[in-house]
Amino acid sequence: MNIETLNTILYCDRWDRTVLFYRDVLGLPVKTTTDWLVEFSVTPCACLSVANAERASIRSAAGAGVTLTFEVADLWAARRALVNQNIAVDPIRECRMGGQAFFLRDPEGNRIELWSDSPWNSPEMVARFSTSPPNAVLMQFVASQPERVAGHRLLDIGCGAGCNAVPLARLGWDVLGLDLSERMLMAADRRAHEEGLTDRLHIQRAPMDHLPVADNSFDFIVAHGIWNLACSCHEFRAAVREAARAARSGAPLFVFTFSRSTFPPDTEPVEGEAFVFTQFSGRPQCFLTQAQLIEELHDAGFDREPETSITEYPQPATGKRPAIFEGIFRRR
Repeated sequence: MNIETLNTILYCDRWDRTVLFYRDVLGLPVKTTTDWLVEFSVTPCACLSVANAERASIRSAAGAGVTLTFEVADLWAARRALVNQNIAVDPIRECRMGGQAFFLRDPEGNRIELWSDSPWNSPEMVARFSTSPPNAVLMQFVASQPERVAGHRLLDIGCGAGCNAVPLARLGWDVLGLDLSERMLMAADRRAHEEGLTDRLHIQRAPMDHLPVADNSFDFIVAHGIWNLACSCHEFRAAVREAARAARSGAPLFVFTFSRSTFPPDTEPVEGEAFVFTQFSGRPQCFLTQAQLIEELHDAGFDREPETSITEYPQPATGKRPAIFEGIFRRR
């Protein structure tokens, strides 16, 4: 079967309101219109028709069993635009393959899913992270503690394509790498097989704030570029608490996360949030001051490693990358 076009027809009791919803709220261009049916263009090969059930032989299903899925370029911007129009929308959720989505309903009750793929799933991003070198400061710190390697467990939260996890497994650590991007995890698994490290590097899909691990089960925690992706202070704190739960007493924590100095001092965070900003990427992300970072980690059970400093890498002149904090802490 070679299907060249697709037209989804919704039979609606609230026909006038539903037509206005798709035309004015979602902004779909009208392709064809009659006194009982309006056809909207979705893509060159896909249309959506809204029919007046009173004028048709098929009755309205009142939204039962219908879901319309639309991919958008910027999911967060789409949600903000709908909220600004007083449209009731669900929270953004993570999809299985690493993208994100949220639901809303049209006036007829039909369920609509707006979604966008995760940038971490793009072939270009996976390829770049598959060839990225490990963090030099992390590797130097690990080398300074050889007695903690053989037979010990390391948890890499947000392992991506394994740029840190693979070299750490190569050194002898028993590494569990967690990430939400299926494609990143597939790349990490492929690297583990290529280097014969499948007995030391294990990967699993999991969110940062719900780690599938036992209490006090890891000798080293790596959180490299992951906690800054939390969308709220609550999610950030839940993720840090989960890391503390997983860490054994005395376990080092290596942190690499966004710095508040990415923005001018007068930049306002998201309303009701202490360190969540949308100005960098358009979506909520966490940017902490050094004092906030130390306090948040301390409250969860991590203290700064004695005789080490927290390094801040300033934002590049191009402004395309954020300022970064990098530091070593230890579980009490």
